[in-house]
Amino acid sequence: MVSTDMVGPAPLDDIMAGGLMCAQRWFIACFVLSPFVYYFLDPHSDRRFPATISWTIRKGSAKWTQHLLWGCGWGSALEAMARSGQPLWWQAFAWQFVLTGALACAVFPVGLGPAADLRHHAAALAYMLNHVPMLAHWRVPLLYQAGFYMSLSFFIGINVVQRRIKRAAGLPSHGPGTSSGELRQMLEERKKRDMKRLKGAHSEAAEEYEDGYVAPWVVTMLWWLELAEQLLENALFMFFVFGMNRGAKA
Repeated sequence: MVSTDMVGPAPLDDIMAGGLMCAQRWFIACFVLSPFVYYFLDPHSDRRFPATISWTIRKGSAKWTQHLLWGCGWGSALEAMARSGQPLWWQAFAWQFVLTGALACAVFPVGLGPAADLRHHAAALAYMLNHVPMLAHWRVPLLYQAGFYMSLSFFIGINVVQRRIKRAAGLPSHGPGTSSGELRQMLEERKKRDMKRLKGAHSEAAEEYEDGYVAPWVVTMLWWLELAEQLLENALFMFFVFGMNRGAKA
């Protein structure tokens, strides 16, 4: 009979299991405290809702809260990997993982403009995909892996749908001012301005403009897609965090 220990990655040793448990606690604190600071404590926060994690931690107290707790979490994991004698190539991958996350969160924060947002999204996608080898190496149970993959797939799909809707409606899809609330305000202001200009000379042109204008339901649909995006983004990281130390019990 073949031992299950010889199939796939080796079980986590006590050092690695303890380090991941410590990291898990830091990450859970990050999940709770960062949005709490963003929505309730930081007086300079715009309190956007729905909002991606990247938006809520792009500046202010929430940013430094997330950076500190997230850094402590990965510091615990990296330190445990070194003490438990993990292969150097695997430790190098883990460091690359953390540096990619730092690029997405700290070096290329979201909301600085179309070009900066493209760099942020590229780094953020790379960071999300870097979780995949970790799921296997840490022997994360299939239930958590399935939840992670399903959340990630729907998250990417919804993001693509949002961009296509905005592009079809002639709305900006990158940079500041692209949330559903900001787009709604922008459209209302533009509509008032253009209708006033058109009605002054051509009533028929004004009616045609009214008929061809972006319908309110489009912006409402974008709001619901943003909410789904926020929930799925948090879900995929939660599946990873709550399953990361389960390999010690496998």
